[in-house]
Amino acid sequence: IIVKSSIVLGAFPISHGVVSWMRSEDVAASVLDVAFAEDAPQALNIVNPQRPPWVKIMSSIRDAVLERKSASLTSDDVTMVSFVDWVVQLEKRAYSATPEDLVNIPAIKLLDFFREMARHEELTQAETQVGEVGMVDFSTSNSQRVSKTVAHMQPVGDVDAHAWVNYWSSAGLF
Repeated sequence: IIVKSSIVLGAFPISHGVVSWMRSEDVAASVLDVAFAEDAPQALNIVNPQRPPWVKIMSSIRDAVLERKSASLTSDDVTMVSFVDWVVQLEKRAYSATPEDLVNIPAIKLLDFFREMARHEELTQAETQVGEVGMVDFSTSNSQRVSKTVAHMQPVGDVDAHAWVNYWSSAGLF
């Protein structure tokens, strides 16, 4: 939703936070680890404990989009802006959105959610401990104890960003 909307808006959002995104194969393996564990707690936070900066992942996704759509987009066409500025652009487009805009900029449908993320971004920018963008920071110590997959998980990065963009593009999502 963010990527498709960002392409149309001509801007990707930057945040000072991190992402705890997991590869789908890591999600599946983690679920199996927990399901077959003999001493699993009733509740666990299954998120990636290796959290790269949001800006690194968004930049990688933007670069992958530019590579994939090099015939129709240049780096001047899709900039990087603060999360707050991205939400302001989204609000402007939402104000007079057409049915076509709702298809091409699906983030409009989640505007309240993104406003809250932007508000959280503004409130936490001065903090020294950086957490998930717009979210609470989840402890993974129990998850890492129960799941060898979570304990040895690597952060998502450039290779993942390119794979996601290639999939989304081939699936006709943008």
